[in-house]
Amino acid sequence: MNQVGSFQTTSPVAGCPTQSTQTSSDAQCILSAARLLFDHLRFGDRLSAKILRERMEDAFGASDSDGAWIWKDVYEAAEVAQIMMIERFGAAMRQRTKDDLSYLGLGSVDIHRELMIAAHRQIIAP
Repeated sequence: MNQVGSFQTTSPVAGCPTQSTQTSSDAQCILSAARLLFDHLRFGDRLSAKILRERMEDAFGASDSDGAWIWKDVYEAAEVAQIMMIERFGAAMRQRTKDDLSYLGLGSVDIHRELMIAAHRQIIAP
């Protein structure tokens, strides 16, 4: 088991319930999805809608159409994965940028664009 700051990078929580009413279990599943997304980010992968959906299904054990998670949960998991990246690689990322604005924007535009496209597709054609 690897430690990334205070986060563990292991396989997702097994048996996350698919009931969205269980908030603490949802949080565990979102954190599990974030760990999976972090693995993609640290290897430089783009977070496409396909990858986002697959990792959420891996973490929750079911799809959004089953009611296990909603696209807002994907945003949460992606943001946590970005925090993991900054925690793990922040110093190196900071050295490669010339100012604070460049550092804060590193990689986030692509992630947010993919999330917006995925959410838009869900609204148009669920």
